[in-house]
Amino acid sequence: MTKTYAVTVRYEGGERRRGPVTMGQANMIRCMLRDEPEHINIHAVWSVPEGTTTESAIDALRALVVRHEALRTTFPHAPGEAPREQVVASEGEFTVRVLDHEELPPEGHADEVARRARVDRFHLDRDFGLRISLVAVEGVPLSVALAASHAVTDISALSVLEEDWLALLAGRPLPAVTAFTPLDLAAEEASPGGLRKAGASLRHWERIIRTGPQAMFAEPGAVGTEVEAEQLTLRSARGARALALVAERTGGLPSTVLLTAWCALLAHRTGQSSCVAAVPTSNRFLPRLARSVNTVSQDALLSLDVRVPSFDALLRTAWGRRSTPTGTASSTRSASGR
Repeated sequence: MTKTYAVTVRYEGGERRRGPVTMGQANMIRCMLRDEPEHINIHAVWSVPEGTTTESAIDALRALVVRHEALRTTFPHAPGEAPREQVVASEGEFTVRVLDHEELPPEGHADEVARRARVDRFHLDRDFGLRISLVAVEGVPLSVALAASHAVTDISALSVLEEDWLALLAGRPLPAVTAFTPLDLAAEEASPGGLRKAGASLRHWERIIRTGPQAMFAEPGAVGTEVEAEQLTLRSARGARALALVAERTGGLPSTVLLTAWCALLAHRTGQSSCVAAVPTSNRFLPRLARSVNTVSQDALLSLDVRVPSFDALLRTAWGRRSTPTGTASSTRSASGR
């Protein structure tokens, strides 16, 4: 037996602000308007520390919303148009759904709750950016299951939120927010330096698109959302051990090592001297973005010339070759944080 009820949480604090969307937000909003919500929305499960009450868990969530502007942001827009602006509220409300069980739910229950919350679209002009469920047993909270709008957070931002939430529950003081807010990042992107970086990245993209291989895949491209591109999942204990050894030996991130190996194999099998691939990049190696609660992942265009003497040489090239069509939000080295 499960008792389910909703708690409306009011918040006040912060400044009402308005400004343009960031390049990362615009990128994710395009995906949200095009893709199925269960594919583009994201989710997370946070474990509740022992001794936490439902009231204190909700109070800490309220404090998060006041602390981070992205959680108080909506995107007004006319019907049929993509948002170009974002508005940060100084007050408002959100809902926490409480699922209070009589017995301990099965393993994976909270993750399933969070996944189910992903299936509906977020209304960008009015919806709160998190769908929050508190899973409890006889009034004792066990976990927070949440789905998030990709226009306001990415996976790395959810980790920042979890760390802040746990600190609040523990009574630890939080330092002032120094990372870029979404509106701070938008202003940086519109600055002369940001525009120069964006222009350089776009020229780089244009050169690759004009001169690189135009097709390297056997499967047909997906024209509309009714067509799903095929996915490949590789499971290999031997491959995992080799990946860990290469990453340790070279100092490269495992994701970059795997991407480099995939590009080398693809170029070999297709008879091309270079591999061109679109890959997500999180850009959080920049200090002002490391703990930003925002969506900063972008699509980067990677072009790798495989005519090098060794895999290590190719990996070094891959590590410094990514480029996105953005200003501050561009990255040349970071692995995906989407």
